[in-house]
Amino acid sequence: MLTVKKLVMAATAISLVLLFNVTADSKGKVPSVGSFGPYVLSENEDGRLEAFMKDKDGELWHIYQVDPSNGWGPWESLGMPPDGFFDPPVVAKNADGRLEVFAKGKDGGLWHMWQIEPNSPWSEWHNLSMPHRGFISVPVVAQNADGRLEVFVKGKDGELWHVWQGGPVHGWSEWFSLGIPSW
Repeated sequence: MLTVKKLVMAATAISLVLLFNVTADSKGKVPSVGSFGPYVLSENEDGRLEAFMKDKDGELWHIYQVDPSNGWGPWESLGMPPDGFFDPPVVAKNADGRLEVFAKGKDGGLWHMWQIEPNSPWSEWHNLSMPHRGFISVPVVAQNADGRLEVFVKGKDGELWHVWQGGPVHGWSEWFSLGIPSW
């Protein structure tokens, strides 16, 4: 029997194929229909836009312009941290132009992956662990004046926690608490 839910899922799949060229990637995989998005957009160092979204199975998918302001390639899977991730991913640009994606894993850790070189293929997923007792918010990432990325989350203890790069293309610090406001 054709239900409204099945019709919506079919319409979503057709829209994605027509609007965003959602087809099988080089490994023959396609995003699992039923829970796309929300989409996160960023700009590559060479000016090409790149879109990211999590599918219902917890995989991260991306699509990017072939040339700046001109045409799109096929969707490709970037895989997932063990057991997938919660919430939408967040994306930031490193000082050297490489994009870096962050997501809260279902294991409670902050996971990230990055372009190996600007405008290039992606690394594997790596775990930045978690603050004391874990965190409950979507990560927020920003670039410092010197180009280092810094990620902030709200801990389960209510405190604001952060972790940062040791340099624009170096390793990451341990988690540190900024506490909570004292009203």
